[in-house]
Amino acid sequence: MSKTTIWIIIGAVVCVLIGAIVTWELIREPDPMDPPPPPEDTTHPHPPVDPHMCKAACDRMHDLGCPEGEDVQACEMFCVETLAQGHGLNPTCIAEIGDCAGVKECTENPR
Repeated sequence: MSKTTIWIIIGAVVCVLIGAIVTWELIREPDPMDPPPPPEDTTHPHPPVDPHMCKAACDRMHDLGCPEGEDVQACEMFCVETLAQGHGLNPTCIAEIGDCAGVKECTENPR
């Protein structure tokens, strides 16, 4: 065989390999993606969160002797910043708690 024939064969093999790789990439299963977010629960809509209720919530925790309400100003600033960042906190619920255990209930299961 001549050198030209060998190079033609090598070129053909490379083309077949490239074609096989491209075909494999097109037909294989795609990489798993992050699952879509769960649908919004419209059966129990959450009330809108009012950042103006932060003072009332912190005052209530302070009156009950809850550690979260020890420093009312720091508590209120934390509450407003947390709400501004979109994190779950329900100052309206906290303002109505009867004991310190209510804080956890309001943040884990907002009304």
